[in-house]
Amino acid sequence: MDSIDDLFPLSDLSEGEEAIIREIKEGMGKGHGKRKGLFRQEYKKRLCDLGLIPGTSVRMLSHNNHTYLIEVRGVRYGVGRGLVNKIMVSYEKD
Repeated sequence: MDSIDDLFPLSDLSEGEEAIIREIKEGMGKGHGKRKGLFRQEYKKRLCDLGLIPGTSVRMLSHNNHTYLIEVRGVRYGVGRGLVNKIMVSYEKD
């Protein structure tokens, strides 16, 4: 398994790069009051339903400041910056 130092957010991938999803960080980010620090289970379930689960390969197709186009298992998804910052990945070891 990768050490925590090997993990980085999916948002750091350059266009065309591929990595392996290792974990999904919890937390709602800033400005969510009492819900801050909570990651609602329905979001995690939705990610699993889309195939965004640890051990899965993900490719960064394109991105701008707020929207990222990724490919997982041959399917393309447009996702927001908040989400891609919570998906922690690493490069596959040879």
